[in-house]
Amino acid sequence: MKTKPLSADKLRNTVNPKVFKFKSTEDVRPLSGVIGQERAVKAIEFGLGMKGHGYNIFVTGLSGTGKATIVERLLRQLAVTDKGPDDWLFVHNFSEPDQPHALSIPMGKGNEFESDMSAFIESLKIELPKAFNDKYYEQHKESTLDEFEDKRNVVLRRLENYAKRHKVVIQNTSIGQRTIPLIDDREMSPEEYDALPKTARRKLDKIIDQVQIKLSAAVKEITLLENKTQEKLIKLNETVAKYAVNKNLETFKKKYSYSEAIQDYLGAVEKNIVANVGDFVSQKEERGNLLGLHIPQSQPSFTKYKVNVVSSNKNAKCAPVIVETNPTYHNLFGRIEKKAQFGALVTDFTLIKAGSLLRANGGYLLVDIESVLNHPYVWDTLKRTLRNRKLQIEDLSEELGFVSTVGLKPEPIPLDVKVVLLGRADIFHSLEFYDETFRKTFKVRADFDNSMKLDRNSYYQYASFISKVCREENLLHYDPSGVAAIIEHAQRSISDQLRASIQFGHLVNTLREANYIAENNNNKLVSAIEVEAAIHERRFRSNLVEEKFRNQIQRDIIALDLSKKIVGQVNGLAVYQAGDHSFGIPARITASTFAGKGNVIQIEREVKMSGSTHDKGVFTLSSYLSRTFAENIPISLSASITFEQNYSFIDGDSASSTELYALLSALSSLPINQAIAVTGSVDQRGNVQAIGGVNQKIEGFFDVCLQKGLTGNQGVMIPASNVQHMMVRKDIMEVVRSGLFSIWPVKTIEEGIEVLTGVPAGKRKKNGKFPPGTVYRAIQNRLINHQKESLKFKQNLKKELGISKENEKD
Repeated sequence: MKTKPLSADKLRNTVNPKVFKFKSTEDVRPLSGVIGQERAVKAIEFGLGMKGHGYNIFVTGLSGTGKATIVERLLRQLAVTDKGPDDWLFVHNFSEPDQPHALSIPMGKGNEFESDMSAFIESLKIELPKAFNDKYYEQHKESTLDEFEDKRNVVLRRLENYAKRHKVVIQNTSIGQRTIPLIDDREMSPEEYDALPKTARRKLDKIIDQVQIKLSAAVKEITLLENKTQEKLIKLNETVAKYAVNKNLETFKKKYSYSEAIQDYLGAVEKNIVANVGDFVSQKEERGNLLGLHIPQSQPSFTKYKVNVVSSNKNAKCAPVIVETNPTYHNLFGRIEKKAQFGALVTDFTLIKAGSLLRANGGYLLVDIESVLNHPYVWDTLKRTLRNRKLQIEDLSEELGFVSTVGLKPEPIPLDVKVVLLGRADIFHSLEFYDETFRKTFKVRADFDNSMKLDRNSYYQYASFISKVCREENLLHYDPSGVAAIIEHAQRSISDQLRASIQFGHLVNTLREANYIAENNNNKLVSAIEVEAAIHERRFRSNLVEEKFRNQIQRDIIALDLSKKIVGQVNGLAVYQAGDHSFGIPARITASTFAGKGNVIQIEREVKMSGSTHDKGVFTLSSYLSRTFAENIPISLSASITFEQNYSFIDGDSASSTELYALLSALSSLPINQAIAVTGSVDQRGNVQAIGGVNQKIEGFFDVCLQKGLTGNQGVMIPASNVQHMMVRKDIMEVVRSGLFSIWPVKTIEEGIEVLTGVPAGKRKKNGKFPPGTVYRAIQNRLINHQKESLKFKQNLKKELGISKENEKD
């Protein structure tokens, strides 16, 4: 039965504006939920609800499906039900200064603790000097020092009297004490000493040695007195300092009594202040520096008593939701900054800065996987951090060995965060295949669809979506015809009569552009006219390359026949991509046959201008030829196929049926109608299979025919399974309705060759032959005749060469 062309109504789905019972989208409640993503939303809700280790989420989907917006909204909705996380702060570690302590404190209390600590230290700067200038302290200090002076004087007088009795004087010098003998109550000179007889000198030396012994004993006794006095003063200072510190610290400790870690820290602070009270008290050196205070040599630093609040949730009312748009190593995990000091880079715990992972602790972190993978060391560190559930803030340059100085090793912070990655499906599959730890860390996948099934309910969902965008962006509202046009555009963007695109990012652009046209026309509402004008204008802005192709065809630079019937030639259809604009262009495919062994030579494949999918199509059509015609006789003809005037790489199997038609025409010598362009792939049994870009291909050939002049015989032959994908332009529908252009759907090669040649393909009879007057009978006859001619040629050649049957094997 001969294939009939499609009616115009089959060429696209048309949404009747009358299905909408509103005057404009202003009357429609704005969309509050999610359209068409039930599967993805359930997966996200599951992942967020699971508290087990590794239930982080990887969200996949095409751009424009709104996955980032939807995920963020779901995270914020869930975050409201969660309590706010603790604040995190770093403080000085008095026992290991290079390993600052990390402390947690209830939400919003971090800055308060920082202020309290600062106020506490400032108060001590006033209170401690007061305490050490107090009358009580001065009395005890003076009493202790007076006692020391008295005892020291006793020792010195005893030593002085001993030396005087032995006529020796003790003299203090810059290098210690000297013992000098006396003569006539004056110091003996070296000359006088040398003039003494040996006996007298030996006697005098013995006396001096005895005095030296007494001197050493006196020094030791005084040193012991100093040490005991120092200990008394230290105990006095500790008593005074502790009293002053405790008086200020007691209330402080009670306020934060709920935190054992803070109590431990405040205890360490107290001990350090008492031990270094001299930093707070400015004292002059008195009485041999016996005050028992550590007097700093330079201006004292109180940095060690500061509090570094790295994560504050002071204004938070729920769990944090952090969206990290630039996930560098430091932005994600934090950093340890440095400052220049006397020509060197130094750091301390106050220069530790939080990253987005710490800010999201106790909540949710949303980040793009492609950005993560683009930054060195981030992906591995993120997996390790989530696996260990601890955040280690490190200096990356130290870890890599770029800096030789000793840095800080802050205490790791326990991590409780749900990470949601956004990315393409191919990245997900690559990580799943090549990274064995990936699925242990991201156990949940949420896959966003790019389309949804159309029904009356979904029509109104689109209207609600348009209403929402119009209100949010202050656009003109849409009338029913405008809504219907947007839905049809959503269908056309994915080439489907039963489903529509939910890549709302692209649809929003159309809404804005149609609004622009409506406002310029001073319209109060946006209608289908403005929507179609916006789509037309966008196409016009992008189709310069397409027009140049058509111009070359119009000027016969690219040869294309649209009316003749030619043997071994078919007009195929290819889709080109120029940026975000795709379009169809016809291309001549020719086939030639010649004596051979049944091989099909595809010229593009031979010169490596074709991809593997296209090559597969060539092998498939070769298989079809062998299956159809080589059951009883071998195919002793070979053929070559090529895309004429093609100078670029080709791939895909959508032209395999077209190439087969050209071969069948060349084998049967039956001409093909050049007014009909063809697309479709083929399997080994001759079934014509669906292809992509069907609308672009139809429209591309139609525009060429329109430019050269419509004859009423022109059209496109497509796979029947592609009819459901047709959403051609409305102007093509009208031309088809008028009978000037046709579209034939075919299921098999046999149907297609009949449309192209006007001759039935033919069905094999029981005797193995095809019916006379058919395409396949013509091919069969030619193969048989060629086989006979080939055998006859071989026999004649043997006679001429004198080859007999007996010596043929030789």
